[in-house]
Amino acid sequence: MVAVLLLMRVAEKKSKLNESARTSLVNGFKYLAADTRMIYPISLVVIVSLFIIPYQTVLPVFARDILQVGAGGLGFLNMAAGLGAVLGALGVASLRPGKQRAYLFAIIVGLAVVVALFAVSSSFAVAFITLIATGAGVVAIKAISFTLVQQQLPDEFRGRVMAFVTMLSGGTPAVGGLMIGFAASRWSAPVALGAGAIAFLLVCLLLSMQRVSRSVHE
Repeated sequence: MVAVLLLMRVAEKKSKLNESARTSLVNGFKYLAADTRMIYPISLVVIVSLFIIPYQTVLPVFARDILQVGAGGLGFLNMAAGLGAVLGALGVASLRPGKQRAYLFAIIVGLAVVVALFAVSSSFAVAFITLIATGAGVVAIKAISFTLVQQQLPDEFRGRVMAFVTMLSGGTPAVGGLMIGFAASRWSAPVALGAGAIAFLLVCLLLSMQRVSRSVHE
């Protein structure tokens, strides 16, 4: 793969921008603040990274104390989430262009439900299946959100905005992990994870309602 990339010859395209890195970054933030179309997809990336992805933080607790499958079972649970991620990516890729948005809300609701089911389950089989669905849902939401952002970005802001969104996507789960870890130590891992699933669904509902209201007024 590396050799193929090195052999590729891409026509050089000079940037029309002549500005410092700081100015470029500031202009990128200004664009995000001005374009309300970016709020919904970027917020979805943050919300799923804050409330859902940190399930990985308490997964060892489920494997050891609730499912009682030990380190080997934990490996299978992680594998289930990874398998789901692949299936989710393939599913989004198979959707016709322009149809991703139509399935987004159903995926959000489904993801909240399967995470809640995982939180209350004491069966390894149920946990395995729900983690497949969780991995698929997380990747589907992120892929669709990234697609919506890219479709609406002008070329001159694409790199800056996508770098910002990628930073949020990679950094927010650490904050969510702190939150779910604190909640699990205060109450329990199932309560913390179930509360995260409910919070995820409620915040997404509020965000969707706000988006609809903004579209009506526009």
